[in-house]
Amino acid sequence: MANITFLEAGGASTGGTQLWDAVIGAWTVDTSVKPAGAYSSLAFAFTSSTTVSLSAVGVLSGANRTSFYFRTNQLPDGTRSLIRLISSGSTVGFLQQKTDGTLQWLDGNLTTFADGSVALAVDRWYRITLAFNSNGTSNNLDVNVYIDGVLDPSLNLTGRNTNGVSGVTQFDIRCNGAAGTRVIYFAHVYIDDGSDLTDPGNIQCTAKFPTTVNNNNWDTVIGTGAVNQRPLSEVDGVESLLATATTQDYALQAINEGDMNLTGLTLVGYLGWVWAKEVSVAGSPELRLNGTGYAITLTTSSAIYRQPVTSAAYPTNAAAIGMKSGTVATFMYECGVVVAFQAPEQVKLATLAFAGR
Repeated sequence: MANITFLEAGGASTGGTQLWDAVIGAWTVDTSVKPAGAYSSLAFAFTSSTTVSLSAVGVLSGANRTSFYFRTNQLPDGTRSLIRLISSGSTVGFLQQKTDGTLQWLDGNLTTFADGSVALAVDRWYRITLAFNSNGTSNNLDVNVYIDGVLDPSLNLTGRNTNGVSGVTQFDIRCNGAAGTRVIYFAHVYIDDGSDLTDPGNIQCTAKFPTTVNNNNWDTVIGTGAVNQRPLSEVDGVESLLATATTQDYALQAINEGDMNLTGLTLVGYLGWVWAKEVSVAGSPELRLNGTGYAITLTTSSAIYRQPVTSAAYPTNAAAIGMKSGTVATFMYECGVVVAFQAPEQVKLATLAFAGR
């Protein structure tokens, strides 16, 4: 069984790009152009020819699958990147789009490529899956590319060149092109560690937020004390000034609350997150998720901390999301959970009941 390693619901979790480890370019959250039923998508409008990217580090291994929704209002002016796989700073390969809308795989040596046979139209959402397996060695990468659940027969690849590196450590959404009116959109980013090169199915993501406090042990309120704001804000939150480790956690919106009603849907898993920091690095802080603590190493600058869980059960523990502090001043500004669920391949989410937020 494949295990989830990363989820991103199109900026819905924080109202921005904070769930990513590194961001290049002025990405925005667009709540008007999005897959039906989803809260939002991450969008970038090209105003210069510089490369833009969103990076998730430590979410890939030698074998993984990533499924995401993609849309553009204009085909690229040349062969342009969509996804970059990286191993310790070295490029393993690129998934690219050509001027005719077809996809292309470019090997890590940046010279050998394979052209796809399915052209993507403009102003339409597509679910794209990139499944790969390095087979534990270098220059032996197997790659399959699916479009809306169907394998592109020209992108069923074996033994691809990785420029001499093995494994994969980083996933980038990466786009470039000439300045102009082109806009690109991404939503429902899902990554697991599956190794069989199959499509995981139509997995989509939605954001859920903390509600009532459960363990209320931190001693300082910042602003209103709210940790469920969107977009993310450091004006409000909670702080522990105690010299001993203490917990502060919250219940989660019910399965039928928030951006989407998930009642009756097949759940795949979830990813808990906190936006937090310490005044200095001390103690053994934890991200608390569905009643379980996961060790994290906080820094003195605010950052995102994530924990994926593969489960068909909705997180209903009273201690659904929160933190255990370190032994110095610890700050938690926002927290939440991204839930992944399986949707019928060709059924629009607009046919499912959801609550607007």
